[in-house]
Amino acid sequence: MSLHTLQSDHLDEASRLLEKFRQPRPKEFWLERFRFWWERNPAYREGMTRGWFVRDPNGTMIAFYAAIPLSFQIHGQKRLTWTGSTMYVESAHRGWGALLLLTLIKQCTDTICWLSTPGPQSDGMFTGLKLPKIPYAAQTKHILFTGPGGMVAQSLARTSGIFPHSGKVRRFLSWFDRLTLNDDEIRLFTQCDDSFDRLWDKSRHQYPTTRWRDRETLQWFCFGWNNFEKFLLGHDPHQNGQLHGYAVFQTRNTPQGRFLVCEDLWFDRNSTATPAHLLTGALKLASQKWLDGVIVFNYPGLESWLKRFAYQEVQSESPPGYFKVPSALAHLESGTDTLFMLGEGDSAL
Repeated sequence: MSLHTLQSDHLDEASRLLEKFRQPRPKEFWLERFRFWWERNPAYREGMTRGWFVRDPNGTMIAFYAAIPLSFQIHGQKRLTWTGSTMYVESAHRGWGALLLLTLIKQCTDTICWLSTPGPQSDGMFTGLKLPKIPYAAQTKHILFTGPGGMVAQSLARTSGIFPHSGKVRRFLSWFDRLTLNDDEIRLFTQCDDSFDRLWDKSRHQYPTTRWRDRETLQWFCFGWNNFEKFLLGHDPHQNGQLHGYAVFQTRNTPQGRFLVCEDLWFDRNSTATPAHLLTGALKLASQKWLDGVIVFNYPGLESWLKRFAYQEVQSESPPGYFKVPSALAHLESGTDTLFMLGEGDSAL
């Protein structure tokens, strides 16, 4: 058995191995995802580590772990961080998962290592190593239904076994909710323009430690790969290119139905009305897409609007995920002067 560094000429073989990862997906899915992780990633440079794999004595690849570079702001300075993703180990060789994880952590001697999507097996490794959980600025998860129609749909699903998340019943209920949702100050972006750079330059000081949010990075995060469809909503109250904030949503299936899940949220804190506009716009978009609503955590700036919104369920829950920081950055574990969102690490990659 031998450990190897992942190079570009190994990706075809790795894509065949990952056809068995969790839900079956074809080789072409993984090759396109690799291009998104590395070639299209503005943080990636040729020659950087892509990850590691293990070969058995017969030369067969039996384990894989990706390392994806991510730009992050730490104490106001742009820094490179790394996220582990898509650990796969053949069942007969499970012990190699720990070595792959430790190899990633060793690489991150002076920066943050993200482990934000723990699975049933990797979660045990993370806790065994006593890794701290990511200190998200959120303690409750809010399931926002599109309105009274969405609440009726949920009630029907629970009490009668009817699951009206598609078809005529769901469409009627979404149409009813749509009548009450309107916000002319929200734009749905299909690409990022200069207004995102202006917003970032103006507001990045609000949290000295947070993800890097310039135009190029956001363009890649939102539109670098269309397999996981994302929606970028911006608050431009005067429709003049002066952006006050934005939110990124991704469609996900949940036990409660199909929702837009908020992966990232950023706004100028002087614009206190922006969060309400963004969430209202997201609910309207959900109704237009025949979805059940929006899922968001109680991030700073949302509390007041969330308390007033009637059509929701609230769960005491923070986003999942762990991270490893070097001793020089150990104070980040407290979450002071930081803003960590659901979409950290590989959560939406």
